[in-house]
Amino acid sequence: MVQFQTISRPRHLRYVFFIDSNYPYDKLRDLMSQLQKYWGGRYNPIVPVVAGEIEKNYRVLLAYYDPDYVFYSDGVELEAIQKLRLFNPKGFYNLDSIPREENIYGVDSMYFLSLFDRSERIIMPSELWRTKSLLLDYLDLNFGIRSNGTVSDYNISKQYHQINFNEKNFDTFHEIVFKERPINRALLSRNNLNTVILRSLKDAQYNDFVLVIAKDTSSISDLLYFWNRLLYQGDNTYFVTLEQLKILVNDKFFGSLLYREASSDFIKVCSTSFSKADLKALITELLLPISGGKPFIYHDCSSFPYKILDANGLYESDFGESENLQTFVGQKAQYAIPMLSFTNNLSFYPQKWAIDIIVRCSVEDKAKTLLMPFTYDIYNIFPHSEGRINRRRTVTLFIRGQRNSSHLDISIPETRQIVSQLISRPIIQGKTYETKFIETSLHDDSRRLISFIKLFNHDFKTIADFFSDNFWVSLLEEYATTNRSAGSAFTFVDLKSRAFNKLVEAGYVFKSKEESRFNEENLELGLKNTLTELCNYQMFFKGYLLKCKQCSSTFYYYLNEVDETVKCKGCLQSFTMPVEPNFAYKLNDLIKNNIYRSRTERDGNLTVIRTLASISAQSRRSFEFSPQINLYLSYSDRKPYTDIDIFCISDGKLIIGEAKHSSVAFFDKNGDGLNSLQVLANIAKDIRPDKILITCYDDDSNKLKNAGKTLEGLFYMDSYAPEIQVKLLPKPDDFALGAHQYFYY
Repeated sequence: MVQFQTISRPRHLRYVFFIDSNYPYDKLRDLMSQLQKYWGGRYNPIVPVVAGEIEKNYRVLLAYYDPDYVFYSDGVELEAIQKLRLFNPKGFYNLDSIPREENIYGVDSMYFLSLFDRSERIIMPSELWRTKSLLLDYLDLNFGIRSNGTVSDYNISKQYHQINFNEKNFDTFHEIVFKERPINRALLSRNNLNTVILRSLKDAQYNDFVLVIAKDTSSISDLLYFWNRLLYQGDNTYFVTLEQLKILVNDKFFGSLLYREASSDFIKVCSTSFSKADLKALITELLLPISGGKPFIYHDCSSFPYKILDANGLYESDFGESENLQTFVGQKAQYAIPMLSFTNNLSFYPQKWAIDIIVRCSVEDKAKTLLMPFTYDIYNIFPHSEGRINRRRTVTLFIRGQRNSSHLDISIPETRQIVSQLISRPIIQGKTYETKFIETSLHDDSRRLISFIKLFNHDFKTIADFFSDNFWVSLLEEYATTNRSAGSAFTFVDLKSRAFNKLVEAGYVFKSKEESRFNEENLELGLKNTLTELCNYQMFFKGYLLKCKQCSSTFYYYLNEVDETVKCKGCLQSFTMPVEPNFAYKLNDLIKNNIYRSRTERDGNLTVIRTLASISAQSRRSFEFSPQINLYLSYSDRKPYTDIDIFCISDGKLIIGEAKHSSVAFFDKNGDGLNSLQVLANIAKDIRPDKILITCYDDDSNKLKNAGKTLEGLFYMDSYAPEIQVKLLPKPDDFALGAHQYFYY
């Protein structure tokens, strides 16, 4: 029975915008106005692209972000964004296309009024456009006061004290704000944040209040600094043009308001359009007279984006919406959409938010977290729902306010479904891509491999422990290739003698049990305990080596083949079972067939198994695998086009690879004249794994390193380039000799 849990956390949508450095000022201002109307909208990076290139410091900054949607303006090449390989958004959309392929959505930040007391005041603008004032943009960007109110604004705030702000009292705005202390609309979007706030030791302090002054509207550099500065720690930023500032300094309440709003002892003034000397002159001429006790100081912003210390300026555990835990029994269930804490009734116009969901499954008392590659389609978990795999490799769902149901279907996909979708229909750059591989299946080697792993209850650590121990591996290899008439069976006396000699050769000195733990009694107890464990795994079968009294032949007999009388496997005559015969232990043919194809030819399965065990050991949160997979180009094909030796998901990253016993085999060509590296690269270019791994047991003439370089060359100048890793599996060693597998105490 499958049991699973979901840990869900609603949050605002996250965007990243790329705009051409010559983007029109008015269009950028309108974009900012729209964004800060939405929950979390003030914290979406807007990145300039200069001559088709993204500045290095911005690339460093962007590495901290995980946007749900990416927009780019006319003049920006999509390839310049995608080659960064930083994001896995729902899609990449042109900001200036008419109509837009995707609109910019969010949750109206006015709903955060529910967090305030009903006695609070809020400014309701009315027909401010009639004033034709140069300060309209100033009010919009810094206070969220647009030129006219909306029906939604009035209805959401109708239970609060509304201050009517119109043409008649327009000139008293700062007096109203200073005396009445209304809620700043522009600050509402900063509630319940779920994003990163960057820290910079030198240039951005937590209580910075920054006044950005632009020479005019001919450049967008100051506007971009005003917007992106809040991606770092800071109290607030205000933006004014020189023309606006000359009007504002004549308002006696403007300086008083700045004094009150700034929590630090001074106000930083910066500009990208004024020289240092000119800006200092402006401070002296215009700002010094209204300073009111808090000095205005020059701040150099030429090095923006600033050097980043970390992204710990905001701890998500202290902000944002609460987590929601749901538990389900069965493969399919109904998932209850968590409610937002600040409203349960979104209306007036389409609104949208996100939910980050961690899915944890428990199957046969084994717990695992469902982490998926970027190419995974969340439709397999949440049918008929919109979302993506985020950078944490968990699910992000997008929820629309105007939905008809409070529940969604949820199902836990089986491994074969995951494999089929990742190979045949991967999600690439937000879109479903149909590959040429339309069908997958297991083959004989993969069925042998999965049966082998099942013997050990899918415990790769146990497999790694035994198959990296030289003593046990040499025992297995000997009895897998033996020509003895009694078959691949041994007694405990044989095992103890073999272990004793091995330990003595390694320098162990056996003494009495009173003197040392290295004594024969302790060795016998330890080997019996280990042998019991291996028999429980059915690595060895218990039985007897019995000698026929008629033909004198000795054969191995399983426990279910013996009774009071035993039928000889040679002459077929019956003989009496001897009294108290010793147990004999026979190697399971399933183990043998995964090591050798014949007595002289190695099987590649053991290399695959040890490789999977190695990846599993390095996986911190989750590990899923599939045995070797056949790939078909047509449903009617009986013969596969090719296969994949290694296919696994480690901590949400898709790894495919090729495993050979000897590295020479990587360069053997198939019927189409392609070696296994070329075939693997062609598969990777279709299904886009995170990593390609090539691994072997024996490396002849440094062929493994050459194979890695060859594989890298196959992706040279390709827009997609996975991580490539070569791995030489270590030979079994004596590291664990004398440990718990040998001595009980």
